Amino acid sequence: FRTEPMTVARVRLLGPIDFVSARGERIELPSAAQRRLVAVLALAAGATQRADYLSDILEVSAGSLRTTVSRLRSTIGGDAIRTNSTGYRITCAVDTTMFTELLVEHPDHPDRLAVLDDALALWRGPALDEFAHEPWAAPEVARLDELHALAIEDRADVPIRRSRPSEAVAALEPQCA
Repeated sequence: FRTEPMTVARVRLLGPIDFVSARGERIELPSAAQRRLVAVLALAAGATQRADYLSDILEVSAGSLRTTVSRLRSTIGGDAIRTNSTGYRITCAVDTTMFTELLVEHPDHPDRLAVLDDALALWRGPALDEFAHEPWAAPEVARLDELHALAIEDRADVPIRRSRPSEAVAALEPQCA
């Protein structure tokens, strides 16, 4: 089991926050405000986030929020952020959603190891990296960290159940180090 190559733009929150274009080009977000905005929108899973809520999270005025959104659009492309009468939403894939879906939607897949490997490969560092301890991010970070730990345990458990203990040890060695 291998996931299809991505043909849509995506936000990566499982490590340093960045954006990957539909062509696979990594786009670094130049400011903390842009990374925070992308993270908050991405965690909403495509739902609109109210402009006043975003202004509070970013600690900026409504005008500054519009400027941040405008600069973000010029960095990642205008189609990635949509505006409506109440706020903004992100329209691209998000690695946290991909990770969760791999774990939840394929629990009995015949090649469970490949599914787990694909899910764990999405992690490039701590979830929501620089914002992990902020109040808006902390609950999601805790949830993701728990799922990550369970995926690692499952990755070791599957070979044990298949009488391949050396694979289980190999899967756990990086965690022990």
